[in-house]
Amino acid sequence: MIGEASRCGTTVAPGGLAIVSVALLVDRVLYRIWLPGTVVETAHYRIRTTATRAQAEETGRALEVIHTTYRDSLSGILPRGEAQGKFR
Repeated sequence: MIGEASRCGTTVAPGGLAIVSVALLVDRVLYRIWLPGTVVETAHYRIRTTATRAQAEETGRALEVIHTTYRDSLSGILPRGEAQGKFR
């Protein structure tokens, strides 16, 4: 209950829930209006970022190396499934 002690011994300040709700709403709105300056696609990933194209491409190359390494090291352990869409 608002303003009363909870089982863990903490209290919720009146209006605290409203503040958290507004903060989450603002976060969702700002996320929706964010537009990436750069979009780089690799074989398995789509990178949307505000970094420079060179930085995004370098990250894409690193992700592809990691993807290949994990795929090769787990090839005998995990069953092969159908190809998935790109990670985002």
